[in-house]
Amino acid sequence: MQLIFRGKNFGFQLNEIQERIQLFDQDPTGERQLKRTIEYGKQKVLEVDERIQELMMLKEEMNRYLEHFQEKLIELKGEVR
Repeated sequence: MQLIFRGKNFGFQLNEIQERIQLFDQDPTGERQLKRTIEYGKQKVLEVDERIQELMMLKEEMNRYLEHFQEKLIELKGEVR
């Protein structure tokens, strides 16, 4: 159960978790399971990195809009910076 909860927490699909459990049933040493887990894990890290980049770009864009809106508000009030 711990493997399932940890896998879901890390973003693995149920079929990916099931495959790893089945691999352990086929190879009780766990070697095949570990190799596949490393493959999945590396892919998930890449996906997280991509998502972080997307969020950083979104944050930068939001900050640019906020700065623009603040400048516009100052202009509307007739104030000088």
